[in-house]
Amino acid sequence: LYLPQPGDPTGWTRIYYGQNKSYVDPYDFNIPQGAWYYVRAYITGASYIQSNTIYLEAVSPGCPFLYTYNGSGFIEDNNILAGSGQGEVVEDWYKLREKPPKDGNRYRLEIREENNEHSFFDRVRLIAIDHPDSVEIFATPDSRIISISSMIASQSVTGENGMDYTSNLLYVDSTYVEADEVEKITTKFGEADGGDYIILAPPQPKPILIIEKADASGFEPVGSIRGRENPSYEVLPLTISSPEDVSLMFTFTDISQRLDYIRLGKKNNAPYHIKPCPLLSAVHSNIGSVKQKLLIDDENYAELLLGDSITLEFAVVDIEPGWVRDFVFVSNGYYVTEGEGGSQTAYNNIPVVHSLSLYPNPARNDMTIRFGIPKEEMVSLKILDVSGRVVKTLVDGRIEAGYHTITLNGKNLPSGIYFAKLVTDRFKSTKKLVLMK
Repeated sequence: LYLPQPGDPTGWTRIYYGQNKSYVDPYDFNIPQGAWYYVRAYITGASYIQSNTIYLEAVSPGCPFLYTYNGSGFIEDNNILAGSGQGEVVEDWYKLREKPPKDGNRYRLEIREENNEHSFFDRVRLIAIDHPDSVEIFATPDSRIISISSMIASQSVTGENGMDYTSNLLYVDSTYVEADEVEKITTKFGEADGGDYIILAPPQPKPILIIEKADASGFEPVGSIRGRENPSYEVLPLTISSPEDVSLMFTFTDISQRLDYIRLGKKNNAPYHIKPCPLLSAVHSNIGSVKQKLLIDDENYAELLLGDSITLEFAVVDIEPGWVRDFVFVSNGYYVTEGEGGSQTAYNNIPVVHSLSLYPNPARNDMTIRFGIPKEEMVSLKILDVSGRVVKTLVDGRIEAGYHTITLNGKNLPSGIYFAKLVTDRFKSTKKLVLMK
């Protein structure tokens, strides 16, 4: 507590202290968004306490969108650069919902910036994956292609509110489990053999869905699945060491999220062929060809502002006879949300607004912390534990304008929840980070 007083509760954060009689005065405090909080109002030394629960809604930035050409026009597929939003550099492997048909000897796609954002693309790729029709193909966040021949539906799904949601998650039928009704659900799949599996549970829309697996002592985190604006094929790899009854807990991280289906699929050794489609052209709506910027990872970015687009053409490659084809679009880069009232300076690497991002999050050891400052100023970047104690100071000094990246080595920090706190002359931001060992 800031300046604790006699009678204050322990383990709480004070957001107001004083004698003001108004209950509507705004107070600017910075706590993680997209979560429930228990709020208590009381008079020090008095027995009467008023309390309630509130939900602090996450402000989720938009993102650039990918469109595919269907023969007559471009149709929306999904958002890309998933996991970025405030300057976090990502490599996003995304399995297309809409398979682009051949337009002569090429496939045509388009990237559009439809939000008040500034997107930076370093490299883009279109990968064709040919496989037997009896096999499903998925792309993992860590750039792996996994083949699955059978998927297992959950035997039961129970919410923390005691309700049975099993039938809601059996089919892709728009019968959802909604985060505004329940925060956590537990699924039971029955006995599964040892081996490598994937969890298919794409939340819609963003941000992430946290997943834990039952063991002898309770539930342990195994990772998360990042949602997209439209339905998708997002998966999380899972290794089961020996035959066991598999129970998983799913936790929504934003009240707007929902789930339509959940599956557990076992990896097999079915054949598939990966065939990159060469980039033939990339034309920016304002500045013309940007193909050379998108061929390799070299931090020579092709940039998009609100209303901009890049039309892409990739060469058609031969398909394996008798097989079917899926496509994975790989985008490297990042985007930032532009601040209101600030001028947009296109096509440079000086941010328009302040930003702070962490990845991966949760992390097992090292975590990358990236921050952007539009002008040279004093910067303090510290890691705090849940009690507010500073456990690491990463930056403390004057920093030039631009994007800056620092690696947090978590080897000497125990597993748990921490906070990265960025303070500059004109900006403050605190973000939660999770270390799992």
